[in-house]
Amino acid sequence: MTFIHAVNFTPIGVNFIKSSESWRAFTGATPRDRVSVRELRRTGRGELIAADLNGDGWVDLADMQMYMQGAAQ
Repeated sequence: MTFIHAVNFTPIGVNFIKSSESWRAFTGATPRDRVSVRELRRTGRGELIAADLNGDGWVDLADMQMYMQGAAQ
Protein backbone atom coordinates (compact mmCIF):
# COMPACT_ATOMS: atom_id res chain seq x y z
CA MET A 1 0.00 0.00 0.00
CA THR A 2 1.35 3.42 -0.95
CA PHE A 3 0.58 6.44 1.16
CA ILE A 4 0.31 9.89 -0.40
CA HIS A 5 1.42 12.83 1.69
CA ALA A 6 0.97 16.54 1.14
CA VAL A 7 4.75 16.79 0.69
CA ASN A 8 4.34 15.02 -2.67
CA PHE A 9 2.58 18.12 -3.94
CA THR A 10 4.92 20.73 -2.44
CA PRO A 11 6.72 21.71 -5.68
CA ILE A 12 3.40 22.32 -7.42
CA GLY A 13 1.79 24.06 -4.46
CA VAL A 14 4.70 26.40 -3.88
CA ASN A 15 4.81 27.47 -7.52
CA PHE A 16 1.07 27.64 -8.17
CA ILE A 17 0.67 31.21 -6.95
CA LYS A 18 3.75 32.31 -8.84
CA SER A 19 2.47 30.88 -12.12
CA SER A 20 -0.88 32.65 -11.84
CA GLU A 21 0.35 36.07 -10.68
CA SER A 22 -0.78 38.81 -13.00
CA TRP A 23 1.20 41.65 -11.45
CA ARG A 24 4.54 40.30 -12.73
CA ALA A 25 6.40 40.43 -9.41
CA PHE A 26 7.94 37.05 -10.15
CA THR A 27 10.69 37.53 -12.71
CA GLY A 28 12.26 34.05 -12.73
CA ALA A 29 11.59 31.22 -15.12
CA THR A 30 7.96 30.18 -15.48
CA PRO A 31 7.22 27.62 -12.75
CA ARG A 32 5.87 24.26 -13.76
CA ASP A 33 2.34 23.36 -12.83
CA ARG A 34 2.67 19.65 -13.63
CA VAL A 35 5.27 16.94 -14.11
CA SER A 36 4.91 13.73 -16.10
CA VAL A 37 5.15 10.31 -14.52
CA ARG A 38 7.73 9.45 -17.18
CA GLU A 39 9.94 12.36 -16.12
CA LEU A 40 9.65 11.44 -12.45
CA ARG A 41 10.78 7.91 -13.26
CA ARG A 42 13.60 9.12 -15.51
CA THR A 43 14.96 11.57 -12.92
CA GLY A 44 14.99 9.02 -10.09
CA ARG A 45 11.89 10.32 -8.29
CA GLY A 46 9.77 7.26 -8.89
CA GLU A 47 8.43 7.33 -5.34
CA LEU A 48 6.37 10.41 -6.31
CA ILE A 49 4.50 8.58 -9.07
CA ALA A 50 1.92 7.49 -6.50
CA ALA A 51 0.82 11.14 -6.36
CA ASP A 52 -0.78 10.72 -9.83
CA LEU A 53 -4.12 9.95 -8.22
CA ASN A 54 -6.25 10.18 -11.36
CA GLY A 55 -3.85 8.03 -13.40
CA ASP A 56 -3.54 10.44 -16.33
CA GLY A 57 0.27 10.31 -16.43
CA TRP A 58 0.75 13.72 -14.83
CA VAL A 59 1.20 14.89 -11.25
CA ASP A 60 -0.68 18.16 -11.38
CA LEU A 61 -3.27 20.39 -9.76
CA ALA A 62 -6.07 17.93 -10.54
CA ASP A 63 -4.27 15.37 -8.38
CA MET A 64 -3.86 17.96 -5.63
CA GLN A 65 -7.59 18.65 -5.72
CA MET A 66 -8.36 14.95 -5.47
CA TYR A 67 -5.97 14.63 -2.54
CA MET A 68 -7.56 17.57 -0.73
CA GLN A 69 -10.98 15.97 -1.21
CA GLY A 70 -9.75 12.78 0.44
CA ALA A 71 -9.19 10.57 -2.61
CA ALA A 72 -5.87 9.24 -1.29
CA GLN A 73 -7.14 7.90 2.00
